[in-house]
Amino acid sequence: MSGNSKPVKKKAAKKKRAVLSTKAKKILLVITAAVLLAAALVCLLFFGVFRVRKFAVKGDIPYTAQQVTDASGIPLGKNLFTADFESAKERIGTELPYTADIRISRKLPSTVVITASTAVKTYGVMMPGGTYAITDENLKVLEIGAEIPPGTMMVEGYSGSGVNALGRELPFGTQADDEDIKNALAEISRAVKESELKGIDLINIANPESIYILYEGRIIIRLGNTDDILKKLNLAQKSIAEENKLSASQYGELKVTTAGRASFTPKDYKDMPELVDYTARKLAAEQGAEPDGAEPVQEEDAQELPAAEDESAQEGEDEYSEEE
Repeated sequence: MSGNSKPVKKKAAKKKRAVLSTKAKKILLVITAAVLLAAALVCLLFFGVFRVRKFAVKGDIPYTAQQVTDASGIPLGKNLFTADFESAKERIGTELPYTADIRISRKLPSTVVITASTAVKTYGVMMPGGTYAITDENLKVLEIGAEIPPGTMMVEGYSGSGVNALGRELPFGTQADDEDIKNALAEISRAVKESELKGIDLINIANPESIYILYEGRIIIRLGNTDDILKKLNLAQKSIAEENKLSASQYGELKVTTAGRASFTPKDYKDMPELVDYTARKLAAEQGAEPDGAEPVQEEDAQELPAAEDESAQEGEDEYSEEE
């Protein structure tokens, strides 16, 4: 029996080597096929198939398709997979300021699809020279003008040196105070987008610890700093809704605190210097004059504007809280 065991072992080892050799050949074949496929894909990508041959521009924007494709900087013939879409989006947004929500995608085998919407004029930021930087909700500068378009919120207290280029974020100075104002404006602009309060005419950020806004040209809302700013705006909206049940034309001052309470004090127009100054600036801008040279509205002129309806109510104040 022992004499026959050696040939059997040799035969088994030979069979095992044959199986391993077959597996190795299969693995080698798979690797070779993968390499050839990768080489073919490289050839397709870099040597002629997936190249930019046309553009598709979609969206309701105030620019022609040619303007958009030119601004993208993507040349015809560029490889579709190596074109820098992020840089292209930045160039379009800068060179064509009124574009927003820019998206760029590929459509095989050779098309670049560019989709955009029109940026909405949201803020009119007063510049040092008396002009206004018109920005979108993200503070991208759309244009510079002598007046504020209807429906745009005026922003006072800007501390930068001015705007050098359109299509970019509103620039600020480099001092600590400039950074505080920049952060305050960014935070309140985000809160305004999310809040339930509509009808804001003016945002004053000259003092980031004492921010106030003007509602419908008749109510000054004092917010303090930006702590819990969204909650403050929503509380202000609820408080004004309660006041509007009594009078929708009442002038006054609303103080919103971080403790979740709001107090409203009825006032006469002429007793609200911030409102008088805002009216003067607005009238000057509408007449094409320099806003910073406008004289405040005089008392006799102010009498022509609506005053507080209930004179007797001006001695006290109404309180509103979220708990009520």
